[in-house]
Amino acid sequence: KTGVGKVTGDGVIGLGRAFIWAGTPTLLVSLWYVPEEQSLEQMYKFHENWKKDGESKAQALRKAQLKLMRSGYNRDRPDLWAGFIIFGEWD
Repeated sequence: KTGVGKVTGDGVIGLGRAFIWAGTPTLLVSLWYVPEEQSLEQMYKFHENWKKDGESKAQALRKAQLKLMRSGYNRDRPDLWAGFIIFGEWD
């Protein structure tokens, strides 16, 4: 739940905001608890798509989520694959 925080008039106050203020251009955060196995699989595929295949961060995350979603037992469990979002730059 690294992307969760207190909602104020200035936006969401949480862990991600501290990293953005410190100059981090992009964060990949979760909106709810995602089990370790699905997190690891999705993060591995995301980095492979982004670094190895040269896709944008947004496209790399989308492809990783689709791959996990389409793997049989996860199709009807969006809580296992839809919890991650990109915060900041998408390129």
